[in-house]
Amino acid sequence: MKKASDYEIVNAIPMPEHEYAQCKILVRKDGTILLQSYNTIVCSIDAEGWLDCSGLYSRTTIKHIGWFMRNYGNGCSYYDAKYAWKNACVVNTKTGEVLSYDEYNKIVENVA
Repeated sequence: MKKASDYEIVNAIPMPEHEYAQCKILVRKDGTILLQSYNTIVCSIDAEGWLDCSGLYSRTTIKHIGWFMRNYGNGCSYYDAKYAWKNACVVNTKTGEVLSYDEYNKIVENVA
C-alpha cells in the first residue's frame, strides 16, 4: 500500500529547453512525473506510464503540455493528453492502452 510519503515531491526542474517558461517538472518519490503550468498541475505520468490530463486551460498551457509530452511521453503527443482529458480516461504512454478512471483505479487498488 502506498504511503503519504510516496507522494512527496523530491525534485523540481525547469522544462527542458524552455527553462524560462512559466512551467516546471515535478518528480514524486513514487516516480510520477507532473507538469505544473503556472500554479496548476495539469498532467502526470506515473512510473507505469499512465498519463492523466486534468485540462487544457489556456493556449500557453497547451504549449506546456506539448513540450511535456515531447520530453516525457514516450512517443505520445499533446493529442494523447487532449484525448485523455476529453474522454475522462488515462492513456498508457508505453503500451497505448486506454482505461476509464474506474478501470484504472481498480488496477491501482489491486497493486497497492
